Amino acid sequence: MGEENFFINKIRNRAEKEGISFTETEEKVLLSPVPTPGFDLNTLPKNIKEFYEDRKKLVNLNNKVISLLRDAIREDLKDAPEVKAIKLGWFKQFKMPVDWHEAYMSIYDSSNKILSGILQNFVIGNPFE
Repeated sequence: MGEENFFINKIRNRAEKEGISFTETEEKVLLSPVPTPGFDLNTLPKNIKEFYEDRKKLVNLNNKVISLLRDAIREDLKDAPEVKAIKLGWFKQFKMPVDWHEAYMSIYDSSNKILSGILQNFVIGNPFE
């Protein structure tokens, strides 16, 4: 959960700096599980369930979070003492500060939350743009 909070804090702080609303509901959606076969949406609170049922809401949240993360990483890269790169094929790399890299890799390897999928879109490429 620490790595997830790392990114939630980056998103929240950037939204605040830019004067963009980032609601508690949106945060809870990011920390909700990716639905798998047999997942019962009725176990979710109504305000969270709406994001699962309305693809447009989830795509809008995806795009909003990616935009905030792009701005946050640009700012952090300016002051980063060390940078790591994730290889995205033989010709392309995605560079990020070490703390971002460690948090991302931990989530990538072990998380089943909506945030994990959005982070992959952030790094690999956003299919909704």
